[in-house]
Amino acid sequence: LSLPLKDKQLVLYVFLKLGLLKGKGLFFVNKTDAAYRLKLFFEQFHIQSAVLNAELPLQSRMSIIEGFNAGNFDYLIATEESMKDGSSKITDDDIDEEDEKNDDTLDEIDEGDSSNLDDDAKRTKK
Repeated sequence: LSLPLKDKQLVLYVFLKLGLLKGKGLFFVNKTDAAYRLKLFFEQFHIQSAVLNAELPLQSRMSIIEGFNAGNFDYLIATEESMKDGSSKITDDDIDEEDEKNDDTLDEIDEGDSSNLDDDAKRTKK
């Protein structure tokens, strides 16, 4: 839409409150400060949202996405700023590091006492 910023926010608010946008939503903005302005605008009306940008550490980004998927908030505001200039990308090292952490956690679970697990959980574990 080619509207002033305040009018865009007003149109977005009306869409949300009238129920024209139902369920979860993902909003893309150009810059990080625009993402936080939108989040603050939503907070004025008690609309739960979170900001996701490439400048955040990998674990923080994953936590935000997990919260969104779990339904902790319905609107996720993502910024494209760092993606365009390529200054912050997820590298293979980041992914390998996360895989190692997950493997360590799974090893700890496997080594733990399974006497408290019910039969279905024991079968799933194998």
